[in-house]
Amino acid sequence: TRYPNAVFTLTRPVDLCAEFVRGALVTVDATGTLTVKDVTREVTFPLTALRDGDTIDVSGAVPVTFTDFGIEPPSFGDFVRVDPTGQIEGSGPYFVIVSAPACHTDR
Repeated sequence: TRYPNAVFTLTRPVDLCAEFVRGALVTVDATGTLTVKDVTREVTFPLTALRDGDTIDVSGAVPVTFTDFGIEPPSFGDFVRVDPTGQIEGSGPYFVIVSAPACHTDR
């Protein structure tokens, strides 16, 4: 396909310090830009993160209205229509550089 990927780029830092200790699962709001089919929109969505040493496993889902990105939902006659809304999901391990002195926890 011509547009196989959606790209999300953070536009604000995500503060994980308050609860982010090894093995603690945290959920924060991530704000950034989502680009689909050469159309970019600002989005905010819940992002779940789990730290394991120098790696963060993150996952999240961004609700979207496909026409906002120039994608017309397909239909087949009058009997099959695709919902005009959905979500783009993503997950994976990412390397993280943590400024440990700035992060404190009571746990």
